Amino acid sequence: MTDEKLIEAFNALRLLWEELPPVRINPTRKPIQYDDRQDARSHLNWMCEEAQGFIRDGRRDKAMRWLGFIQGALWGMCDVTIEQMKELNRP
Repeated sequence: MTDEKLIEAFNALRLLWEELPPVRINPTRKPIQYDDRQDARSHLNWMCEEAQGFIRDGRRDKAMRWLGFIQGALWGMCDVTIEQMKELNRP
Protein backbone atom coordinates (compact mmCIF):
# COMPACT_ATOMS: atom_id res chain seq x y z
CA MET A 1 0.00 0.00 0.00
CA THR A 2 1.47 3.33 -1.05
CA ASP A 3 1.46 6.41 1.16
CA GLU A 4 -1.12 7.99 -1.14
CA LYS A 5 -3.37 4.92 -0.84
CA LEU A 6 -2.98 4.98 2.96
CA ILE A 7 -4.07 8.62 3.09
CA GLU A 8 -6.97 7.80 0.77
CA ALA A 9 -8.02 4.96 3.11
CA PHE A 10 -7.93 7.20 6.19
CA ASN A 11 -9.94 9.87 4.37
CA ALA A 12 -12.52 7.30 3.27
CA LEU A 13 -12.88 6.07 6.85
CA ARG A 14 -13.33 9.61 8.14
CA LEU A 15 -16.35 9.97 5.85
CA LEU A 16 -18.10 7.46 8.11
CA TRP A 17 -18.08 10.06 10.88
CA GLU A 18 -18.37 13.36 9.07
CA GLU A 19 -20.74 14.67 11.72
CA LEU A 20 -18.52 13.67 14.66
CA PRO A 21 -15.64 15.84 15.85
CA PRO A 22 -12.26 14.09 16.10
CA VAL A 23 -11.78 13.76 19.87
CA ARG A 24 -9.10 11.76 21.66
CA ILE A 25 -10.41 9.57 24.46
CA ASN A 26 -8.41 9.65 27.66
CA PRO A 27 -6.24 6.49 27.50
CA THR A 28 -6.76 5.77 31.22
CA ARG A 29 -10.53 5.64 30.80
CA LYS A 30 -12.28 2.40 31.65
CA PRO A 31 -13.41 0.19 28.74
CA ILE A 32 -16.08 1.60 26.45
CA GLN A 33 -19.64 0.70 27.28
CA TYR A 34 -22.29 0.03 24.66
CA ASP A 35 -23.73 3.55 24.99
CA ASP A 36 -20.29 5.10 24.44
CA ARG A 37 -19.94 4.02 20.81
CA GLN A 38 -20.23 7.60 19.54
CA ASP A 39 -17.27 8.49 21.76
CA ALA A 40 -15.37 5.53 20.28
CA ARG A 41 -16.20 6.70 16.76
CA SER A 42 -14.99 10.21 17.58
CA HIS A 43 -11.75 8.68 18.84
CA LEU A 44 -11.36 6.63 15.64
CA ASN A 45 -11.94 9.84 13.68
CA TRP A 46 -9.14 11.45 15.70
CA MET A 47 -6.90 8.43 15.00
CA CYS A 48 -7.49 8.79 11.23
CA GLU A 49 -6.42 12.42 11.45
CA GLU A 50 -3.32 11.65 13.54
CA ALA A 51 -2.26 8.72 11.34
CA GLN A 52 -2.02 10.97 8.31
CA GLY A 53 0.59 12.96 10.24
CA PHE A 54 2.56 9.74 10.81
CA ILE A 55 2.69 9.20 7.06
CA ARG A 56 3.97 12.73 6.48
CA ASP A 57 6.61 12.17 9.20
CA GLY A 58 7.81 8.93 7.61
CA ARG A 59 6.26 6.72 10.31
CA ARG A 60 4.45 4.53 7.82
CA ASP A 61 4.58 1.35 9.96
CA LYS A 62 2.74 3.09 12.77
CA ALA A 63 0.13 4.42 10.33
CA MET A 64 -0.40 0.86 9.04
CA ARG A 65 -0.88 -0.47 12.59
CA TRP A 66 -3.40 2.28 13.32
CA LEU A 67 -5.28 1.50 10.10
CA GLY A 68 -5.56 -2.14 11.19
CA PHE A 69 -6.78 -1.11 14.64
CA ILE A 70 -9.36 1.31 13.23
CA GLN A 71 -10.67 -1.23 10.76
CA GLY A 72 -10.85 -3.92 13.46
CA ALA A 73 -12.71 -1.59 15.82
CA LEU A 74 -15.21 -0.67 13.10
CA TRP A 75 -15.80 -4.32 12.30
CA GLY A 76 -16.23 -5.07 16.01
CA MET A 77 -18.90 -2.38 16.26
CA CYS A 78 -20.62 -3.80 13.13
CA ASP A 79 -20.10 -0.52 11.25
CA VAL A 80 -18.33 -2.19 8.32
CA THR A 81 -17.84 -5.62 6.81
CA ILE A 82 -14.58 -7.43 6.20
CA GLU A 83 -15.34 -7.22 2.47
CA GLN A 84 -15.68 -3.41 2.66
CA MET A 85 -12.33 -3.10 4.41
CA LYS A 86 -10.71 -5.48 1.92
CA GLU A 87 -11.96 -3.28 -0.93
CA LEU A 88 -10.64 -0.16 0.82
CA ASN A 89 -7.17 -1.70 1.13
CA ARG A 90 -6.90 -2.80 -2.51
CA PRO A 91 -4.45 -0.88 -4.72
